[in-house]
Amino acid sequence: MSRLIIIPLLIWVSANLTGCAAALVAGAAGAGYLTVDEEAAGSLGDFFSRMVSGTEKTRKALNYRDSQGLVVRLLDQSVRPKRVQPGKPISVTVEYALMGAPKQGVGLHLRQSLWFKKKLLGVVFNRSFKRADGTWEDSFKITVPEAAEPGGYALGIIMSTTGSAKKLEEKGHVVFYVKK
Repeated sequence: MSRLIIIPLLIWVSANLTGCAAALVAGAAGAGYLTVDEEAAGSLGDFFSRMVSGTEKTRKALNYRDSQGLVVRLLDQSVRPKRVQPGKPISVTVEYALMGAPKQGVGLHLRQSLWFKKKLLGVVFNRSFKRADGTWEDSFKITVPEAAEPGGYALGIIMSTTGSAKKLEEKGHVVFYVKK
């Protein structure tokens, strides 16, 4: 059974919901509300992924030895542009390295939360996927609503393993600014 969920947030992800109604965005007191079908929420957004470096190059970059087992490293996070006007899109990119995964890959979960003035506004990206050893770059676009307050916003990033005996988690954040 499909249920409708409402996720409060300040910015919304441009939706690509196959077989579902498009996401609805409404401005309310400076905050947006993204409404999506609960079953489709995992496929939210314009998500792009690519392998940046293969196994051997990643092994050397991390100085990885097989005895270390499963390793996940968050290498870089960025937002472009760093300064944006309300109503305009930004691109969010996360680069990470993975070594010690089994041949079929390992489950990873990427979650990004939006913060303003040290207050959690909501989760803007929440997705699980499988990856093989290597260095990866994942990116997606979000649009700042017209009602966004000027100031500095932070995207908190958590990358964690799923479905493996060894649970690993890497955290980071990136800042962008909304201007008048």
